[in-house]
Amino acid sequence: MASKPTRIGKYYYKIPGTVKLLFETPSGFAIFSFDEKYLKKSIEHIWVFFVGNYWHKNIVWLHEFRAFEDKPNVFNLTAQTIDVSLVKMLGTHCGLDETLVVGSRGYKDIIEKRMGLKCLFDDAVKEVMWGLQNLMHTLVPQEQSKITKDDRLPMSLGLNMVLNRYKINVTQEMLNEYIIKKTSKVYATDLREKAHLKFLHRMFDEDFKEFSKVDSTYWTLSKFATALKIMFDPDGALKFGNPHKGRIAVRIALLG
Repeated sequence: MASKPTRIGKYYYKIPGTVKLLFETPSGFAIFSFDEKYLKKSIEHIWVFFVGNYWHKNIVWLHEFRAFEDKPNVFNLTAQTIDVSLVKMLGTHCGLDETLVVGSRGYKDIIEKRMGLKCLFDDAVKEVMWGLQNLMHTLVPQEQSKITKDDRLPMSLGLNMVLNRYKINVTQEMLNEYIIKKTSKVYATDLREKAHLKFLHRMFDEDFKEFSKVDSTYWTLSKFATALKIMFDPDGALKFGNPHKGRIAVRIALLG
């Protein structure tokens, strides 16, 4: 986890491991510092960090938010101009040696052209922007506007991948906080099951091969758990306790 930035006067110094991020809200723009390692995680995984009230507190920090009366013309992509107030805002918080994460290809091109700042926009950034928008009123409490359908980003790519895996068809119009949170819990359960399965393979594959001549390399979690249950606890007498004692019991069952 990157350290939180330290403020000196009006300026924020660059902290190793972070990038600056320009986030657009219905009435203005906010500048954050963001832990860049979360931009390198898989597309399927990024969105999870912006569901709930915990992960985001350690990966993103607000520097400044500013509302604009003429918000639609802050970026004039036709004339290739940027509102002078936003230019000053970016200049205050972004150094020329930093990377600025932005929410559109057009913003990337115009900022790089007019200000010489290196910008980043890709699929991982889209996921982060989706996540920030999902938590907008938590992360930018100064933003009082409600999100309209026009303000909403397309569904998270990662969220959609998880839903498709379970053959659940959820359209953009159907998406709500309840669905997002429930899908996050399902995904977290998947990760825990994979972790438990990896542990069982690491602990017992060699034992099965050595004592029972059975190759359990490709066993699923349910098959693994069922086999272990039948072998050393057929009557359900085992109680929760020391996992190392449980492993000894498995070895005894395999040898027996």
